[in-house]
Amino acid sequence: MLFNRPGQQFHAIKFDANGRVSGQAAFASVTLSIDGGPYLPLNDTNPTEVGTTGEYIWQLTQAETNGYELSFAPVTATAGVEILGMPSNVIYTTQPGLVGNFTRTIVVIDAATSLPIPLARVRLYTDSETETKETDGDGEATFATAAGTYNYVVRVSGYSGATGTIVVAGDGTTEIALNEIPIVDVSADTTALTFRISSQGNVSLAGIAANARLTKKGSTVVGETVGINIVEESTSDADGLVTLILFRERDYDLSIRRPNGTIYKMRITTGDGPSTLISAAIEI
Repeated sequence: MLFNRPGQQFHAIKFDANGRVSGQAAFASVTLSIDGGPYLPLNDTNPTEVGTTGEYIWQLTQAETNGYELSFAPVTATAGVEILGMPSNVIYTTQPGLVGNFTRTIVVIDAATSLPIPLARVRLYTDSETETKETDGDGEATFATAAGTYNYVVRVSGYSGATGTIVVAGDGTTEIALNEIPIVDVSADTTALTFRISSQGNVSLAGIAANARLTKKGSTVVGETVGINIVEESTSDADGLVTLILFRERDYDLSIRRPNGTIYKMRITTGDGPSTLISAAIEI
C-alpha cells in the first residue's frame, strides 16, 4: 500500500470451520489505527464482496493511508464466523517515487568555491510522493517531475543542510549552494548523542529529520568554537537511529519533524562522557 494516496483498498476474508463465508458484507466493520494512534471506524461502512468468494473490500480515503503503519481491526457480527485482513491486519505503507514528463536536475555546490559536491542526499517531495537520490561526481541528481511545487531537503556530511521549494513548469536545473561546516577539534568537549525515533506503535522510522539547538541557558560558548555544535542536525537511518555530536553536559532543545510535518520537541541534557544514549525510543 502506498503512503498518503487515494483510491486504495483494505481486503478481508470471512470464514468458519467449513471455509469462506459469503453474503456477509452487512455484518462486517473495520476500525483503523494510524501509526499507533486510536482506533477509529473507516469512512467506508458499506464493504462490497468479490463475487461470492467471502472476500470483502473497503475503500480507503487518502487520509486513512496517511501513515507508515496502518493497523486494521476487522470485526464480524456473525457468531461462529471469523474475519481476517488480507494480506494482514497490519500494513506498512511505502513511499511512491516521483513521476512526470519533465526532468529536474538538482546541482549541489560548495557556496565558497562553487565546486560540485558529490554524494549529497537530495530528497524531492510533495504531500503524496517523494524520492531521494545521491548526487554524482558532478554534484547532480536528476528527477522525473510533473508541473507543480516541490519541497527539497539536501544533506551531506561536512556541510550545513538546505531546505526549500522549487516550482516546476518544465525541464530545468536548480542549483543549491551549501556552506561548509568549519572543522574544529573539539573532541574532548563533545559527546555523541544517539537515540531512536519510532511511531506510537514503536515502529522505527527512517528518514526523519532531527536537530538539537543549544539552549540560551547553556549557550555561553566562546572562542573558535562559536557556531560549532550550537545547532546540530541529522536524519534517522533505516533503523530509526540518529547520532548528533554535541557539547558535553549542556542543555539542548531537540526538535523532530513528524511525517505529517508537525514538530515534536523535548529538552535533553547531554552526558559527561564521549557518548550519550537515550535508551527509550522517542515515539513521535
